[in-house]
Amino acid sequence: GPYNNNKKEEFFQKSISYLRENKGHKFYYILPNGNLLVKYRKAMVDEVEKTLDINLLTFDDIADRLVEDNFYLFLDGDMKEAFLVQILLKLREENKLKYYKNISIKKGFVKILSNIIGEIKQSLITPEEYLSKCPKEPFYMEIGLIYREYENALGEAGLIDREGSFFKSLE
Repeated sequence: GPYNNNKKEEFFQKSISYLRENKGHKFYYILPNGNLLVKYRKAMVDEVEKTLDINLLTFDDIADRLVEDNFYLFLDGDMKEAFLVQILLKLREENKLKYYKNISIKKGFVKILSNIIGEIKQSLITPEEYLSKCPKEPFYMEIGLIYREYENALGEAGLIDREGSFFKSLE
């Protein structure tokens, strides 16, 4: 990703040298998502031309392997958004949303909220950590409130989302 990534080119060139030396089995290149996996695999094959053992993985692959022996009901992207709609409805009914009250019924807001929560969880930040460290402004605090309610509801329903598998992997 673009943050804290000043070694991107160095790591890529190091992996190319390993592949040219036929040492692909000695490293794993971990990427945040499947789109980058396809892009980097193509770039490596184009650069080296003939190679074996291109060990490209995503964080999702690692998390999936770590939790594969456990049974979890996974929430996909669309279901996550539908679940968030229910959380927002509940919070509006309880009059707990002030800042996002009017926009919380918009589909675009739910999609962006889903991405924000996903980014927070990918960083392995719990709702409590987020709420304790975020600026004490409604803009941020209500995101934390929604995130906490979302996590509580997932737990009560026995569900896990994609990013939640990262937490389960650590356990």
